[in-house]
Amino acid sequence: MNVSGTNSIHVADTQVTGQPAEFRLNQRITADILKVSGDQVTLVIQGQQVVGRVAGGDQSTLEADKQAQFLVKGMIDGILQLQLIPTETGQSVTSTLANQWTILAQNLLNLNGLEINDQTLMLGKALLSAGLPVNSELINQMQSVLSGIKNWGQTEADLSASLISNGLPLSSGSISLTLQNLPSLMASFEKLQSQLENLLTTNSSFDTRSLAQQALNILRGTLIDFGDSPANLISQIRNSIAILGKSLESHLADALKNNNQLANAGQDSSGLLTLAYLQRQLTSEGRMGVAQDIDRFMDSLRQMQFLNSAVPKDPTNPPWLVVNLPLTVKNPQNQTDLQNANIKISYRADEEGKEIDAGNNRIIFTIPLDEDNSLEVDLSMVQKKVGAWLTAPDEDWKGIIDEELPSLKAGIEAIGYQMQFIRCETKLPTSVIDLSSVHRVNLEA
Repeated sequence: MNVSGTNSIHVADTQVTGQPAEFRLNQRITADILKVSGDQVTLVIQGQQVVGRVAGGDQSTLEADKQAQFLVKGMIDGILQLQLIPTETGQSVTSTLANQWTILAQNLLNLNGLEINDQTLMLGKALLSAGLPVNSELINQMQSVLSGIKNWGQTEADLSASLISNGLPLSSGSISLTLQNLPSLMASFEKLQSQLENLLTTNSSFDTRSLAQQALNILRGTLIDFGDSPANLISQIRNSIAILGKSLESHLADALKNNNQLANAGQDSSGLLTLAYLQRQLTSEGRMGVAQDIDRFMDSLRQMQFLNSAVPKDPTNPPWLVVNLPLTVKNPQNQTDLQNANIKISYRADEEGKEIDAGNNRIIFTIPLDEDNSLEVDLSMVQKKVGAWLTAPDEDWKGIIDEELPSLKAGIEAIGYQMQFIRCETKLPTSVIDLSSVHRVNLEA
């Protein structure tokens, strides 16, 4: 969602929409409160799960609240800074804000001859928040799915409407997956890689060591060496997307097409089935710690892969393939760090299916530069003629990047494209926060 205005705070690449969201400084927002820990609160804001910091000790009053109003005060060290707006004595945030939504939802439910109760009112408000019609088809669809979730409430209703609005599959499983507060994909990757290396040196069974070695080889095969040649980078990116972009469910679907035959444990070295086999082996041996690390890594992957299951509804807004890839870079101490590289590739979607046209396309890379800054590379291609816009965080980084533009131009032309122009600019005064999971609530300007 884009909110216009000056001095915006940019919330990047949400997992439901894959599109950036913006908030204005001093914008008033309404959020569901998921967790309070010290001065940090985990909130659901406009379909996004956000960790924010509440100033001035105000968070102490949030412990018993389910919803609150805040003013957006900025971003410090990647954390959204919020100021709690106190409510009138004896009057809750829900009662002050939700009246208009409740009355409108009630009227629409009544107009469509639908039953009015606590559940249908929550569903009606969720549909209104997502910009969807309040009708019997959507109400029944959401009720059917949410009946599989115990004690569901407004957060789950809002998320259901958000998934429908963005063309994503709606099921109790997709809701549960999206609601999971998982470590970042890179954090899960690093921990799992370390655990697999430990399995090779500990007193493990032959089958466990064999599967662990295969799984480790697969993980290492997804790594992209940022300092490598353009030709090698292309090959590495292709391998990484082929492994991380193909879900375990997709492997199972392929098996169903192939006479219902799955590869035996130890025979599949091309994808994530090896990790599933290793998890099963570890569980049978009672080694639940590493098995759970595999499960968290797989769920982090599923959250990323889920973004690419959307059915596009707007022909003027082309869909994107969204992937997070493990990037290895040398730090000033000449040690290798693992960073997250986010890649978005536009593709065509019509009745014949989805297709990526290598000659006519748009690709956006977001690459970390240091702990707080990133570089965005936006490439637009028309008949293999390329225009490149690069966005640096500040003038110092722009100077460094400008020196590398000739090598970028040479690299792109070396793989068969014609560079029409290449330009680097500094970003507007915005701050960026990366979100790990996505849900939905009401937002007020």
